[in-house]
Amino acid sequence: MLPAHSRRRAALPGRSNSSGALPAGTWTRLPKGVLYEPPPIVPFNAEGVLTVSAVPHTVAAFGGEATLQALAAAVAGAGFTAEGTFVVPTNEADALFEAVGALSASAVPHAVAQFTAAGILAALGVASASAGFTAVAALGASVTPTATAGFSGAGTLSAVASIFNPSSMTKSGTFSGLTSGFVPVTGWVADTTNYPGSSVSGSDLVVQSTGTGKTVSASVVWTASGAFARNVTMRLKNQTTGAILATGDPVSVPGNGSATATVTATGVSVTAGDLIRLEADGGNTTSRPTAQTNTNSYVRVT
Repeated sequence: MLPAHSRRRAALPGRSNSSGALPAGTWTRLPKGVLYEPPPIVPFNAEGVLTVSAVPHTVAAFGGEATLQALAAAVAGAGFTAEGTFVVPTNEADALFEAVGALSASAVPHAVAQFTAAGILAALGVASASAGFTAVAALGASVTPTATAGFSGAGTLSAVASIFNPSSMTKSGTFSGLTSGFVPVTGWVADTTNYPGSSVSGSDLVVQSTGTGKTVSASVVWTASGAFARNVTMRLKNQTTGAILATGDPVSVPGNGSATATVTATGVSVTAGDLIRLEADGGNTTSRPTAQTNTNSYVRVT
């Protein structure tokens, strides 16, 4: 572009209708000072009106001698006003880093002082003091009179201690008299070794002492008399009073084997001299079991 107000004159060819090119001329670079450098582009949102001057390009077709005049378009700043929000992109991120350093801290050391010293330990004592006071009050008391009973007599003071002595007897000899129905089990001996004072009357155990809430029990080992199983049921009876104390459950004695039958009565009241009897029922069958000598077969009152 030509500088402002510059002109170039050149003679046209002889004919006015020539469309040949203009003679070669020179061109000049504009000084840098006249160039407008816009500021860096900053992204923003705005509304406004931008006004610029346009320079149209035209081709002039004519002939003859004339003067070519060109106007230079100066560079000008476009002034406008805009309203908008200036937006600057900002990236946020967590900074992850590692560092190696030395941590220094002030410390107050604790030290144990070891020393030896000689001196006098003095301690203040708290003296005991007697509180002296004077009080006036009325003392009331209930008097329980003591009476003296006058009598005289002569006699002997005696006390009777209630001690219960248990009794026991064990099986001695073979009993093979089981039948269909309860019958007395015979063949017993008093167990004076473990129960001193025990005695037997016939096949009954003699109660040594009178007492309430006592336990009467029996346990007998029965041995089969053949290859078939048989049942045995036992019961305890106070022969003196005729009371049935307890009846046990039937026990099956296996063929060619043995089994133990038991029966127990609790909370029983007995009197010294009562006779306790053991009875057994062998059921309606043959080849019934037998009871042989055995210290584990017993009748007891405890």
